[in-house]
Amino acid sequence: MLKSHKDQTLMAFILLFLSFLAACHPPLIKEAEGPEQALNPVQWFYPSFEDDMNLDSLREALECNLQYFARLSPEREFVYGPHRYTCRQVMESQASFLEMVRTVSGPKELNEKVREEFLVYRAAGRDGQVLFTGYFEPILQGRLRPDTTFKHPIYRKPDDLI
Repeated sequence: MLKSHKDQTLMAFILLFLSFLAACHPPLIKEAEGPEQALNPVQWFYPSFEDDMNLDSLREALECNLQYFARLSPEREFVYGPHRYTCRQVMESQASFLEMVRTVSGPKELNEKVREEFLVYRAAGRDGQVLFTGYFEPILQGRLRPDTTFKHPIYRKPDDLI
């Protein structure tokens, strides 16, 4: 039993402080084992949406995405964390986002509108680390004979080309 009011106050403060620390600590998240665990809906702390390129490159990427989705069945399902969306829904969302990108005045306004109008997901990584990969197939133009644009003809595939 505590002996004085001062001891009781100190103990209450320590308990309150420890409760605060426990409440603020993020839950331990294990590595995602499936698509349902790979994305988590953001509820309060939205990230800042930034790109190292201008909005034209984002528009182009969205247009390419829409072309890809147009080749799929409208009823095909995609898993976004705990939610499932049809290809039609994903296309509608990306079309709305593309229209938003076309009409905003800049990145700051885009950030605000995304927060207001979209459900945002955070990739679930281990220790805050996430690896995003992508596939890119370059289209290289060339000629078998030199001309004014291509001064060096291509005779064969380079040895170091993978």
